[in-house]
Amino acid sequence: MVLVICLVVVLACTPSSAAFEWNDFTNNLATDLAPLITLFGEQVTKQFLSESLSTWDSIIFAMAPLGILTAIVSVIRICGNASLRAFIGRAQESPGTAEVELLSCTSETTSELWHENGIARVFGAPQILQVVKVKSDDSFYEDSDKTAGIFLFDDACYNWAYKHKTLPADRTAEIDPACAIGHSVTSNEPCPRPHRPWRITRGMPGLQDLNQRPNLSLNIGMKRQPKKFTYAAAAFGVILQGGVLVFAGVITYQFPDQFLNDGKPVEQYAFPLTLFGTILTCFGMFLCGYIIERATNETYYEQRGNETERAQMYWVQPGGQKIGDQVFGSFIGHSNDHTYIRSSRSKAAFHSRFDGALWIAVITTIFGFVTQFVGLRGIHSSVIMAQLAATLIMAIIRAGLRSQRMTKETDLVKKYNQERYRHILPGHELDFLATKLEDIGTLFVSPMQDLQEGVPPALGTSPSQTSSVTSSQTLGNGVRALKARARLARLTSDEEYGVSWKDLRVREVAIQLQSAIEGVMETLSVKLRDPNVRNHQWRLEILSTPEASIETIPETFSLQLRKEGVAWRIDCSELEAILGIWEWSLFRYNAGRANGGDMRKTQTIRLIAAVPNARLGEAKTWYQVWIQRRLTLEQEG
Repeated sequence: MVLVICLVVVLACTPSSAAFEWNDFTNNLATDLAPLITLFGEQVTKQFLSESLSTWDSIIFAMAPLGILTAIVSVIRICGNASLRAFIGRAQESPGTAEVELLSCTSETTSELWHENGIARVFGAPQILQVVKVKSDDSFYEDSDKTAGIFLFDDACYNWAYKHKTLPADRTAEIDPACAIGHSVTSNEPCPRPHRPWRITRGMPGLQDLNQRPNLSLNIGMKRQPKKFTYAAAAFGVILQGGVLVFAGVITYQFPDQFLNDGKPVEQYAFPLTLFGTILTCFGMFLCGYIIERATNETYYEQRGNETERAQMYWVQPGGQKIGDQVFGSFIGHSNDHTYIRSSRSKAAFHSRFDGALWIAVITTIFGFVTQFVGLRGIHSSVIMAQLAATLIMAIIRAGLRSQRMTKETDLVKKYNQERYRHILPGHELDFLATKLEDIGTLFVSPMQDLQEGVPPALGTSPSQTSSVTSSQTLGNGVRALKARARLARLTSDEEYGVSWKDLRVREVAIQLQSAIEGVMETLSVKLRDPNVRNHQWRLEILSTPEASIETIPETFSLQLRKEGVAWRIDCSELEAILGIWEWSLFRYNAGRANGGDMRKTQTIRLIAAVPNARLGEAKTWYQVWIQRRLTLEQEG
């Protein structure tokens, strides 16, 4: 596009001579510029087509068009049969290749990831989590709930999911059906759950769209202009293209003597062919854009209420993922917009429905371009320059509608000026998000646990007896952060819904710790073998520091152990939350002292036993049994 503009400027500034007449210049310009438009208009044409969501976008695309051959090839790649794809050299192309380049949807073969301040469309099924944080109170953090106000997007649109009964019992129990949007509540009692914030305003998703990979490009990859700008651009394009045709007719029939072609009036066939060819070309380009736009189904969601009551949308992308030959970094995205767009691929019946329209689009566009080209060769040179100017103007308008991309506020790492921590962020994205959700900077487990001699642990015969201790108190931000992190751990351990992160290092350690605790309870707990004892509460003293503060706030976090048959079970997600946020806080706290290095490589000294030198070997053996980490033993003092 830039080369086309530069070419026009250079040729316009070329000095005239007797052998370089105006008509020769413009005719040669039109002849030489056609392949340049096809060549350099390819990428901008693909980009505009992949981000088109309405018929108005197709109208803008068709007026004074750019990249005509690219549009023809693109529509054949999307819904052409095998013979047509073979004709353009795409017989062996996989459907996912065209989907990545030309469509806005995500599917089982196509995903979107953050990469270097932008959104990249990739193949495969990478790890990325999309959650909604609703405005919540302490009831969301109780043991009977454990959601912490965090839901998958489909759960936040529960009115649709409940209607189709697509969620299993364990997830429908998290949300009260009486509180779904559009459901009438006849009871005078207050609703125990808040209304689900998102509702569908246009379109209808299919059952295959449940837990679909998030559409980043349509929601945070670019900022869509208000509809009035789209309407204005479409109207301006129609007026501009129509104005060129009106100008061609006026100078041909009203002022034939003032606009001569090589000293003679223009050919009689020139204007009819120009008019007919331009109309056919624009119509064919409109059909190409319309068919590609209809190849995807868009569902629009909206949430009501003022900005302070809106649910927040978050995306978590773990770092270090390798897709092909590219490595993608960590990303924690955020949006408080009241609208959300979900795009999915149309059903297979789409191809047969638009088979006739495809042939019309291809034939009309090619025939119209040839007819327009012949007509422009016979008409006055000023019409050629007017059409070229209109093409450049519309190309600038189309680019302007898509020019605003991701902002700093979208990336939480940049929003909170945490770029210096990005190198230690991989593996701790969930910990970072949990601390930001509850506005804390660091959280540590206190080395001085409040254990009083002679005071037995909290025991109970039912879950309500042990959970009532914490539910009756106001939860601090540190405890809230641990509850939120545990909820994120459960959401990313759900294999049934395609969100399973098995390669988290802290998760592996948490599983080992869970096995150790349950084994100890099974072997050493004599008093708790009482058949009437079903629950055990383990209180941990934690120290949290609010964001942008040096104040340390002591809190108490309770781990719940429950008896299942004759075995004791502890929630692995809560152990992962404690270990993850604790480790992240250590890395963050020491990042400055490590001079920007990797804190995982920082040498540490650990006191493991206060025993005589003769017993160091025994201490090392037990250390390797329980901790399973290599170390070099040294005796001090």
